[in-house]
Amino acid sequence: QIPFFPPVESVSKYTEEHCSNLLLSAIRRKVDLEIHNIKPWTMSALVADDFRRDRVFLAGDSAHLFPPAGGFGMNTGVQ
Repeated sequence: QIPFFPPVESVSKYTEEHCSNLLLSAIRRKVDLEIHNIKPWTMSALVADDFRRDRVFLAGDSAHLFPPAGGFGMNTGVQ
C-alpha cells in the first residue's frame, strides 16, 4: 500500500515506473518486479447501527467493516 493524497497529488503521477521505484526503494535491494495494475483506493470504515435486533446479535467481524491498514484487525482491541 502506497500512500496517495488526492487533494495534492494526481493519479497520473503513479506510473508503472514511479511505483516500481517506490517499491524498490522500500525493499532496498534489486528484485524483478511485475506490476499488474495500478488503481487509487479510498480508505473507509463502517460500523453497525444496531448490535441487537430481537433475538439476533452482531459481534466481532459481522458488526464492522474496517480497512486492512496495520493488518491487525479489530480483534486485537477486544480482550
